[in-house]
Amino acid sequence: VLLVEGAAELILLPALVKEMMEIDLEHHGVSVVSINGTHFSPFMKLFSDGKLGKRCAVLGDADLPAPSHDEDDESAIEPREELQKLSSPSVRVFLGRTTFERELADLENAKMIVAAVASAGLQRASQRLRAMADEALKLPPGDPRRNFLEEDFRSATLRAAVRIGKARFAQRCAAAVKDGLVIPEYISEAVDWLTAK
Repeated sequence: VLLVEGAAELILLPALVKEMMEIDLEHHGVSVVSINGTHFSPFMKLFSDGKLGKRCAVLGDADLPAPSHDEDDESAIEPREELQKLSSPSVRVFLGRTTFERELADLENAKMIVAAVASAGLQRASQRLRAMADEALKLPPGDPRRNFLEEDFRSATLRAAVRIGKARFAQRCAAAVKDGLVIPEYISEAVDWLTAK
């Protein structure tokens, strides 16, 4: 079982995992279940003793602030400590740093993001996103200007997703998933753990 926070993950994850990891979650017997919130602990306790005979991965947002451009930023706090404490051999927690939409908004996924935003009718926002990504991708990896532009791209993607509606944005991304290239690491780690023999 893959527990997720909301409808956006529920809608997009199966398509994203199938396209980018070539893993059909349904074929592997993995159910994606939205709990419509962040109250994971009761579900984790249900799976933790192993009596259900299933492993459970919790996929959530650490909800940390977006990274600052300050290299001395020491905001590396332990994310969602209360959830980590409930981990067991049959339950694991996998967290993105900020939000699902920001994590998804890697520059390598710009074509998918831009297509999703454009198909929702936000032409100016999609053009801005395309321009940001194009400008950032011209710079070498590690260049501080590229990092700054990528963070702006992630923030602009989140703003567009909120404007469209996160679930509707996820539907649009699922329709354009073939244009995506990378899956956020915390998601691939959760899927690998759940599908491991």
